[in-house]
Amino acid sequence: MRRKPVKVGVCGGFGLDAWQDKRNFGLRFGGYLKVPRDGMYHLCSDSPTQAAVFICNDAKELQAPAVVASSYRARQGEGSAALRAGLHKLRIEYMQAWNNPHRLGIEVEGPEIPRQALPKSWLFRQRMGHAEER
Repeated sequence: MRRKPVKVGVCGGFGLDAWQDKRNFGLRFGGYLKVPRDGMYHLCSDSPTQAAVFICNDAKELQAPAVVASSYRARQGEGSAALRAGLHKLRIEYMQAWNNPHRLGIEVEGPEIPRQALPKSWLFRQRMGHAEER
């Protein structure tokens, strides 16, 4: 069952500070990921509850499976995707449950790019001639 969002807005990243006093909720972050060069990118998520990272083909509007999915049992999820340099539609879903700590970490590793937190400079709100940076 799909539920109507309680709140929709713009944020500057995947921080959960505004949600620290809340329990049992889900968040969906959407936008674009801009990778600097062609190659295989390895993504990792770290969450005590559940998180998933989706990279979709914007031109085909496909419901792609998650590249990365962590769960209550496996708190870290990992996956890889072959990406061309440029913008890719990105969706990150996070679910907080019970009294688990609020934590969502996303890391990336790619061609000539060491494993690191997903840089904010790679994130954009919309696809345009020049996408608006988060």
